[in-house]
Amino acid sequence: MVFFAEGTRCSDGVLHPFKKGPFVVAIEGGVPIVPVGLVGSRLIMPKGSFRIRPGAITVRVGEPISVEGMRRSDRDGLRDTVRDAVARLRGGGRRGTDLPPTGRTAIGRCSGAIEVEFEPIMSHRN
Repeated sequence: MVFFAEGTRCSDGVLHPFKKGPFVVAIEGGVPIVPVGLVGSRLIMPKGSFRIRPGAITVRVGEPISVEGMRRSDRDGLRDTVRDAVARLRGGGRRGTDLPPTGRTAIGRCSGAIEVEFEPIMSHRN
């Protein structure tokens, strides 16, 4: 199951507060959360637009975060832990930004995370 915990796409590139629902689902289901940081997606499809532009998106997949032994009352702490992990994966601190992609294609390990960068395979002009 995939959740985008901010609940919406942002228009400013700042990582906004996460909603509580995904963390309640993970705790009640007893499944770990795998944090994922996306870099570059805002430039490809900005909020309010349905037009997809050519570009590169970097997807950084972090280590799973266990929910073992957690109760519903732990959801806020879990939410904050996951948000911090996503911010680090995106290249920022607690207030991570939508950093530009590196310009290279890579699949490999980086600081305990998997990084995959998608390059456009074709572009079209209007």
